[in-house]
Amino acid sequence: MATLLTYTFTTEDLTAPTIVGVLWLNPRQVRLQFSEAMQADGELGSPTFCRMSVGGMEFVAPNKIRCPGLGATSAWVGYYAHAFGSYHPRNNTARAILAVGVGGELTLDTTEHGEIVSDAGIDYNQLQQIARRRVLRATVSSFRIVARLSSEGAGLEQTDPQTVQCAYEPQVTGCALPAQEDIASGASQERYVIVTFHDDVSINRLYRIDAVRVADTVGNLAMLRQQNTTAPSFGSPVDRFQIWDFLLPAVQDEDMDAQQLVRKMCVVLQDLLNVLWYRIEGLQWLYDAWRIRADMLPWLLHHLGNPFTFPMTSVRLQRRLAERLLGFYRLVGTVHGLEEMLSFFLGLTAHIVPYWPDRAWRLGISTLGVTTYLAPADDWLQNSYEVHVHVAALGTLTDEQLRQISDICNWADAVDMHLARIREITP
Repeated sequence: MATLLTYTFTTEDLTAPTIVGVLWLNPRQVRLQFSEAMQADGELGSPTFCRMSVGGMEFVAPNKIRCPGLGATSAWVGYYAHAFGSYHPRNNTARAILAVGVGGELTLDTTEHGEIVSDAGIDYNQLQQIARRRVLRATVSSFRIVARLSSEGAGLEQTDPQTVQCAYEPQVTGCALPAQEDIASGASQERYVIVTFHDDVSINRLYRIDAVRVADTVGNLAMLRQQNTTAPSFGSPVDRFQIWDFLLPAVQDEDMDAQQLVRKMCVVLQDLLNVLWYRIEGLQWLYDAWRIRADMLPWLLHHLGNPFTFPMTSVRLQRRLAERLLGFYRLVGTVHGLEEMLSFFLGLTAHIVPYWPDRAWRLGISTLGVTTYLAPADDWLQNSYEVHVHVAALGTLTDEQLRQISDICNWADAVDMHLARIREITP
């Protein structure tokens, strides 16, 4: 007779996470996809770790900035510090943190972009009077975006115009997980992160996205993960006016054989025109719920008279609400309208039923002399109702969902009706 043997073993995950997908949502937001689920607590090691100096920032040395109130620690060494708001382009870059001093002083790596130029954030007029005070900011994050040349690995000659990209490098201002509604059904939120930038990325330019010190759920760190990407056209026509193409060939050849200053100037001006065209062309979609820019959705909802005060972080939910809000207004004061709105926001089946106390007498159901309690007869309770939400188990509804139900009912029920209670109905 054969003996059945059983072995128990444990496998250890030692694979560092990598970036496997880059999706540009708009010129200021990109969604990164990782090869596995990542830490999502927003602390050190999490892709959503991002800290901004709310109390301002100052340049204190050619390689140092001071960020009071940022709460910097020595564990921040290796992350990227993004500075923006300076008049000098060299200052508005992402630099690696080499050391953290007293009072939030950050020592930065200056080998790649050069030393910091002194800037107090004050602009003077011709009479040497203060004309404007700029707000200098700094953000610490695991990500940065770097402009790269098309000649890298492409075998282009040095005199080819495409070797001069001169693209902008926007600075990171925020990192967050996408809403579950904004990713594929069944996909894990922890595999994605949305990175927000201070400025627009250049259209059709070549970039590299770097990720450092991001960890998966078991603690494997990606110390330096790079992902090449090309910024999309964002709907820009392929035959759009190009400044460089309209220059005389002789000027082009002479400039590319020399210092390429004209080519660089043309690329910079072209980038500015592309951004301007993108903004202007977006005006025609201001009232289109599915084509308006995501950052304009709060304005559209306000313009349509959005009465709901609870937060809506999902872009998809905001677009759906903008599409259906006018129809909801027509259903105000009806039972059907309340059920439609509750199901829309909760994603669960909800029913409106007349309020009836648990111990009240129900004709044909209650036992005479045992459970024959008279129901209250005051007008408030007679005009009250309950919301029955069908859930999988008791306690499924979160505090935020309970607040949503209350806000929706207070706005959309009939003027003489009152919400008495919310009940979770289980199978």
